[in-house]
This record gives sequence, structure tokens and C-alpha cells, in this order.
Amino acid sequence: AKEPYKRLKGLKRNIETYGQGLIKRVALTPQHTNFKKNEKILHAHFNTQRLPNTELFDLDFESAVSVISALNLEYKDETDEIERRADAFLHMMKGVLGWKNPEVSK
Repeated sequence: AKEPYKRLKGLKRNIETYGQGLIKRVALTPQHTNFKKNEKILHAHFNTQRLPNTELFDLDFESAVSVISALNLEYKDETDEIERRADAFLHMMKGVLGWKNPEVSK
């Protein structure tokens, strides 16, 4: 999650509502930009423990951490590359739209 605190608050509500439980412990990974890929891997791996019609899983903390560690997920930080691509796209769009920066034109 980009904002782990907000994500935990949302999960807390889901767990209390659908899982009839409480968050007791939390494990965080290093910050990484390939979180969607890792989430897909984890959802597929723990699919048999999923609580029906939720994004919650029924497994104990130690087992989850052990399995996740054994999966050797990659924690890539591609922030610089993502920002470079965004800047290149913005520059290209400015050219397409004929936008001129007034401060550069002076």
C-alpha cells in the first residue's frame, strides 16, 4: 500500500466486520513499487485460506510470515524510473498540446 496506515485502518474495519477478529500483529515489507505483482503472488498462494467474498485470509501470523519469507518475493524500488517516465510523458504532452512555459519564453 502507498499509505500503510490508511490501509491498516481499512483492513481493521474489514476484519472486525467480516472476519470477526482483531488485528494483533502487523508485518511490513520494505517499500517497493512492484507491490501489485507481489500481491497477486500472495493472493494466489494463499487462495485456499481466503475467507469467502473478502480479501481476508484465515491463517496464523507465524505461518504467513514464514511462507512469505520462503517465497523470496522481489522488493523493487523503481521510483526514479517511474518519475523519469512521468517527466518524459509530461514533456511529450506539452509538445503535442503546444504548451509553452511562460517563464522559459521570457
